[in-house]
Formats: sequence, C-alpha cells, structure tokens
Amino acid sequence: NVAVTSGKVSVTAVAENLTLGSTLGKNVAETSAKFIEDTNEIQLVNFVPGDFVKFDLRIKNESTVTVNYRTIIQKVADTGLFGGLNVTIGNETYGGNLKYSPWSTILPGSADVIVPVVISLPESAGVAYMAKSCTISYMVEAVQGNASLVEAPTNADQLQAAINAVKNGETITLTDDVTGNVTLTEKVGLHYTIDGAGKTMNGKITITPLSDESDNRRITIKGINFVNTAD
Repeated sequence: NVAVTSGKVSVTAVAENLTLGSTLGKNVAETSAKFIEDTNEIQLVNFVPGDFVKFDLRIKNESTVTVNYRTIIQKVADTGLFGGLNVTIGNETYGGNLKYSPWSTILPGSADVIVPVVISLPESAGVAYMAKSCTISYMVEAVQGNASLVEAPTNADQLQAAINAVKNGETITLTDDVTGNVTLTEKVGLHYTIDGAGKTMNGKITITPLSDESDNRRITIKGINFVNTAD
C-alpha cells in the first residue's frame, strides 16, 4: 500500500501591541485607535497631523509545507482620512488604497514572524484630514511555496515588469494609480488578466495582437480608469 497525505497551507495574522502617539509630542487623549478582532480590523478616529499608531502583526504558520506569504492592509470604511495616511509594513512605506508587503517565505514548524506596522498622518497633512475617520483591515495571504507569484505593481515600470513575467492564468492587480505607458504582446496559449481595481492610469496600454482569432480573448483588461491617452 502507498499512503499519500496532502499538504496544508495555514497562515494567520494576529495584531498586538498597539501604541498610539504623536510625532509632535502632543496629548492624544482625543485620538482613538482600536482593534476589532472579530473582523481583523483597526478603527482610527480623530487623527490629526503628526498622529500615528504602531502595532505588530504576529504571523503564525501552521502549514505542513513551505509557503510564501505577504501582509495586506486595505481600506474598509472611510470618511476621508485614509487618503492622507502613510502605511509602513516592515521597512517599506506604501501608497494607494491597498497595501501589499513583498512576498516572504516561511518554513513549516518555523517560529512566529513579527511584522511591525505603522500608520501615520504626516505633520504636513494640514487640516484637510482632521475630524475624519477610517477602518482598515489587516490580513495575510499565503500560497504554497512552489506557486508562481505576481507582485502588485504600483508604477508603470513595475507594471511592465509584471506583464513581461506573467504566466498563463495569472492576474495582475493594480494597487495604486499608474503614470506611464506599457506594451503587451499576445502569445498563443498565454491568457491573463490585468485588473485595475478602480485605479487610474495616466498613459496607454499598447497591445500587439496575434492574427489567430481561434485563440481569442488572450488578455483581459478591466477596472482601469484611463486619462490622457491621446498621442
């Protein structure tokens, strides 16, 4: 007899060690930041320029195989605060309404990984974001270690690099507005999607098509708001 046991991918993120403060040294008694543990969310209320909240994401790996993972921070609800915030995951600061950290690898049986997160309203933000609030979700995305990975592009060079490296069946999702032009070349057997997720592209996507219409709809482009596309 041959016994075959399937592998398990199970990675979770738990938020802890929340600290609220101000780079201006002011009293933050009127500022609120709290975890909503049931939905993996953090709610920010009454942020003013200079305010920040720090917390750790404890990445727990209960997988039986090597996995690749990345942390994701995204807007859930907003009255106008989120657009002014800086979000730092580890040592990288991200823009846009959806923040992805780079992919990392974790082995089965590894100790928990601690990922520091800082959400701040810069001192230079002015009064436009005062008296606003938002709710932000945090999560971890994990895939089997041998799965293909597509980084989320945030500019035209990264988008072009993702297009050049894309594999059949993958989706490239924009996480920020893009300025610049990119080119696509259709290839037989290569079907993929570029999902703008409602972001704006100030530029053009030029497609070099194949004449073989029997393999149609090779590339799907959706959810992008184009501006300034004239030559």
